[in-house]
Amino acid sequence: MPFAHLPMPILYGISDFFYLILLTFFPYRKEVIIRNLDRCYPELSKKEKRKLMRKNYFHLSNILAEGIKNLSISKNRLQKRFVIDNVEIFDKFFEEGKSVIIASSHYSNWEYLITVQNLAIKQRAIGIGKPLSKKFMNRKINALRERNGMKVVSAKNYKEEITRRMEEGELMAILALADQAPSRKNAYWTKFYDKETSWTFGPEYMAHQFDFPVVFLKTKRIKRGYYSSEASIITAEPTKEPYGSITETYVGLMEQQIKEKPEYWLWTHKRFRHETPENLDEVKQKHREHFYKRFGKI
Repeated sequence: MPFAHLPMPILYGISDFFYLILLTFFPYRKEVIIRNLDRCYPELSKKEKRKLMRKNYFHLSNILAEGIKNLSISKNRLQKRFVIDNVEIFDKFFEEGKSVIIASSHYSNWEYLITVQNLAIKQRAIGIGKPLSKKFMNRKINALRERNGMKVVSAKNYKEEITRRMEEGELMAILALADQAPSRKNAYWTKFYDKETSWTFGPEYMAHQFDFPVVFLKTKRIKRGYYSSEASIITAEPTKEPYGSITETYVGLMEQQIKEKPEYWLWTHKRFRHETPENLDEVKQKHREHFYKRFGKI
């Protein structure tokens, strides 16, 4: 891609122009953003929500410029632009011969995280995700994400891939951007912004399935184009954790992160597509029983 070799100041100039287009001619997913903000920030006035939306559009335009540069950026420059501050947490697990699960979200620059992870963390980077419906685009995006050693694995067949690598003695750092909308059938329901919200249960399920510690990455924007991420341990012994505790901790940490700087979350996605079921208590009980049937009651 020819634009990928342009200097960042020029790319940011293009992104500023794109930002103006988002504000005036092409308000990308404006209805979705407003609906999400209405749900999470009902106390804000329309003017305040529009201001937050404008900040979110500016962030998206920056992500676009940085995503283009990510096609050609060197490993050294990438590692300067995205730093994991306390990587020693992962080093300790590595020395103990342990793989880990990284629970993160579509916050700040998640694409930088995906491409830098294998350079920053000793365990082999594995990304769990949902394949795009368009196979051509799915291959292209995965090729970009894998160029520094990340292996992208479909959520549909992650078990076979992880089991094989475990049998070969490979230590892994499995990245799950766990703020994606889950299937209604497998959703875990809990409070988010004081409202019952459905969440993917994947990280917690994998943690119990493979007995991998779970680490949360909190990413913040330092300045334009530069990010740092701070690791915190959700649990080092997942099989000793009661049902739901890993997911509850993750959701709480993520909500806290978003509230600090909400403009850096991906509000353009339909995070809240599932309406709260009328028989919510029954749904929660069935989900809990399925967990206990699979892993036993703690």
